[in-house]
Amino acid sequence: MINIKPNRQGLIKLFLITLSITTLINGILFTFNINQSFTNPVKAEYPLLPPSWMIGLIWTVLIGFMTYTYWLLVKKTRDQAILFLIPILFLNCVAYPLYSVGFTNDIIQLIGNLFTIAYAAYIAGKICSLTSLGSNLILAVAIWVMFATFATSKII
Repeated sequence: MINIKPNRQGLIKLFLITLSITTLINGILFTFNINQSFTNPVKAEYPLLPPSWMIGLIWTVLIGFMTYTYWLLVKKTRDQAILFLIPILFLNCVAYPLYSVGFTNDIIQLIGNLFTIAYAAYIAGKICSLTSLGSNLILAVAIWVMFATFATSKII
């Protein structure tokens, strides 16, 4: 586990780490043309979703929420099992474009979405006694993924 101090410098360090990882993943997506949303616009296929740039902005905010929640937990507990929950969620979310094969495998996307919803909801419940703000921030991840799952459903 990364040694993060429960102070402003620790928060800045944590944001720099998550920004670096997110940038690396995005670099891989664009370098190897894994992101198919440029050749197949999201809005055309899924009219309920906002434009691709807004989805990216939403995920940037949600990753910020995860980062801040982790920092709040560092301030509240030394329980490594609790502290390990958020990095798993973060890695699951940033790796999603990779394991869903550039958003092209519907079954893997659905499984990934359902896992993310359940896991984020579990974390929100698990940490609510430590930080209600952090719990609500993680719940926002579950709510967004529920909406995205509904919006990309082939049923509608």
